[in-house]
Amino acid sequence: MDILSLYQDHGVMIAEEDHKHSRPGWVQTPCPFCAGHQGFHLGYNLQHNYFVCWRCGHKGVTQALSKILGVNYNQVQNIIRTYKGTTRKAFNEVTPSVKKKAFRTPKNIDIFGNGGCLHYLIKRGFRTKEIVKLVRVFGISQTGPVSSISFNGKIMDLRFRVLAPIYFEGEMVSWQTRSIAKKSTLKYITCPGIIEKKDHKSLIYYEPEKWDNLPDTLVLVEGIFDVWKVYLSGFFCGCGFGVELTIDQIYWIKSNFKRVIFFLDSDTAGEKKSKVLFNQLLFSGIDCEMVKALPGEDPGSMKIEEIQEVLNPFFT
Repeated sequence: MDILSLYQDHGVMIAEEDHKHSRPGWVQTPCPFCAGHQGFHLGYNLQHNYFVCWRCGHKGVTQALSKILGVNYNQVQNIIRTYKGTTRKAFNEVTPSVKKKAFRTPKNIDIFGNGGCLHYLIKRGFRTKEIVKLVRVFGISQTGPVSSISFNGKIMDLRFRVLAPIYFEGEMVSWQTRSIAKKSTLKYITCPGIIEKKDHKSLIYYEPEKWDNLPDTLVLVEGIFDVWKVYLSGFFCGCGFGVELTIDQIYWIKSNFKRVIFFLDSDTAGEKKSKVLFNQLLFSGIDCEMVKALPGEDPGSMKIEEIQEVLNPFFT
């Protein structure tokens, strides 16, 4: 839908590109459903044809435009058709768009091959039988001594790394790697956006086998190693590849879970951002609770027994 022309013709204010509420791929307007709050909190997703307010949650296309324009449902249907739009809730129906550049993964070998990753994971607190389970469930492997990816005339060095596939609806659409070198300028390298099948920051990383059978509660952590350790501790867990989540990730969480338990690193670096995210999910109507890792630890470095001791009270 040509939302920009629609807004311009009807005098609707939008957030400029340099505004703090502006997001790539979104057109932000003041939310008429939570009047009284300053800012451009209601966003229209240009790719997937849906509205989400950061404060009060998802809105139907007809519902949102009727409220924004101050017209009844019959009138807004005609307006939507005029601007070549649809009233359907397209977010869950959209097939991931295929990028122009072909998706590919770096050369990789079995985690138990001679590459150093097995030793690295053991040093990170994973036992051999647990690593076997991670290979089976999450499909992790390791890159070798000549692994690289070329794109846009550049060569990305991906040697000696743990390789974690990222899945969407059972299909591998991206990947993330973690260096096993002691002195690495880039600890984590993720598949370049231009060759991803689907933007990893629109997804939550979790146990692929659970795609069609999600529980009511999500334990939300920061990174993939945290996910693995919490999974091995017996809890369903996911991450958004960092403390900050995109509105796509927040919408997916809201659509699939009744409760979120924030299980955060104990350092203070991302504490402010995590509180902002906590409030965003809380305001969107999700039951949220927060717990921190042990002092000086993160979930990925804690022992399984320690994680169980921290999380068990939230599931009794």
